Amino acid sequence: MSKLVSIIVPVYKVEAYLDACVRSLIAQTYPNTELIFVDDGSPDHCGAMLDRYKESNPELIVIHKQNGGVSAARNDGLAASSGEYIMFVDGDDYVEPDYVSYFVALLEKDNCDMAVSTRCFKQGMQPQDAERYHVADAAEIVEAIYLNRVGVAVWNKLYRRSVLEENKLIFHTDYWFAEGMLYNILYLQYVKRVAVGNRRVYHFADNDNSATRLFRLESYLCGLRSMEYQRDHWVYSNDRIKMAWEYHYRRYAEVILIGLLRTDSVSEHRDVFDACRRALKRNLKIPLQVDINIWAQTAAVCAIIDPVRTYCPKCALAQRKGWKQRWNLFWIKAVNKTPERLRRFCFDKIKKHCRKHYKPVYLEKKLL
Repeated sequence: MSKLVSIIVPVYKVEAYLDACVRSLIAQTYPNTELIFVDDGSPDHCGAMLDRYKESNPELIVIHKQNGGVSAARNDGLAASSGEYIMFVDGDDYVEPDYVSYFVALLEKDNCDMAVSTRCFKQGMQPQDAERYHVADAAEIVEAIYLNRVGVAVWNKLYRRSVLEENKLIFHTDYWFAEGMLYNILYLQYVKRVAVGNRRVYHFADNDNSATRLFRLESYLCGLRSMEYQRDHWVYSNDRIKMAWEYHYRRYAEVILIGLLRTDSVSEHRDVFDACRRALKRNLKIPLQVDINIWAQTAAVCAIIDPVRTYCPKCALAQRKGWKQRWNLFWIKAVNKTPERLRRFCFDKIKKHCRKHYKPVYLEKKLL
């Protein structure tokens, strides 16, 4: 008999997406699933919608609770679950009919402790025909998560309940951002073998109200604290993991810098802005030492020297020509132009391409 798979779905302000999510999970081809929906005090009609679904599908488990955040919602779902395998789906996403059966097959093929897929559907993306599969050590997946080769989220993955119970793994409610990455990293400290596939069976929704799409400084600072907590609780630790962690930490710092500039809130959070700049300047060789492709390396290096993207992110022309300009600036740096000439070149670029948002005094102070 097929092993029971519990699928936990936290639900909050996803009224427009919930129907597709529920229908896709009910339509799973895997014969033995337990569907648990946790209404995290959603102020829209999500709670009533879930009750209607349960009327026509009595096997659904629907939990209503006061809003306590996604981590608390998933913990309540875990407490109500009874499956030997555990999966997660976000309430604004939906999945292919073979979502569960694909991951179960991955996990059981070589009796691994965890299964992950490196790909998912996004808007405009097509299925990938050539499927790949391999078994990786847990330490390799820790590094891959920090380098964004494996998604940081808990969806698109399959976990063994026995590992969770033996090591008392739950979601830390102190972390509402990067909570999925923290959960994955902690889980990986207690397993050895991970099945890795690349088939797209998960549809990631383009939800503008998603926590990962909106810039909130407190959320990204929570992400930095989550990363520091992860580092303090490593069991697997080597130079590659340390460099990968540093790379991901720098990426957070870069996002915070750009977010503060886009929201014109640098002056309000000058201490945070300066701390993130120092984090980017610390150990500049890290992006070139970790195992990422040349495009990611170029973007990481040019994030420090590309004022068109950093200081004028509202400019649509700068966004469209971003890669070309980043390459231009990268090669200018590579051929050893003097810092003064580089800054003057960047200043001229902004005057030429970003007149709409051009602020002479502010840019003169920043660039020159």
